[in-house]
Amino acid sequence: MRDPAFAKRDEQFYSRPIGEGNTVVAVHVQPEAIDSVMQVLEEHHPVALTDTGAESTASTRASAAPTTGEAPAARASGQEQTIPLAEEQVEISERRVERPVHVRRYAVERPVEQQVTLHDEWVEIERRPRHQQTVGAGAFEERVVEVHESTEEPGVNKAAAVTEEVLIRREDTERTETVRDAVRKEEVDIERDPDRR
Repeated sequence: MRDPAFAKRDEQFYSRPIGEGNTVVAVHVQPEAIDSVMQVLEEHHPVALTDTGAESTASTRASAAPTTGEAPAARASGQEQTIPLAEEQVEISERRVERPVHVRRYAVERPVEQQVTLHDEWVEIERRPRHQQTVGAGAFEERVVEVHESTEEPGVNKAAAVTEEVLIRREDTERTETVRDAVRKEEVDIERDPDRR
């Protein structure tokens, strides 16, 4: 880097990556050979350096090779590279869910019993002596006397009456629930070459 052919700004531009143990390649080619030279450079996965304005640094056209297929591409800024790290944010929202409630009216039966007093009339025949000496006309004639007996039987009459009513209304209440989930966050690991000194 002490070659006087390099300008002062080129020396400042390359001094840092070389001090970190990297190798800097600057190539001066004719316009028609640019594609061939770039193909050779890209086969070795070069890391791009941002040009500070020096016209002699043709290597700044090489793009940085990604480390893995899943990591986001690094952006070069001056002599530094940035890797964006994403993190999921949780946002809890509410949504109204309607559930039908059916109120059905139907009839059921239950056994009931009640004591009632009934009145009966029965016919009784009683003989008693009479002290009469003479017999009137019609004696020894057949005679039939009809007397009616009566009994009471229980009767059941049913009548419907409203004893209660059901009121249907909706009430608003509040409750607190704990929502659990998992969010993803990107991290970085630094892997160094074990042979590096």
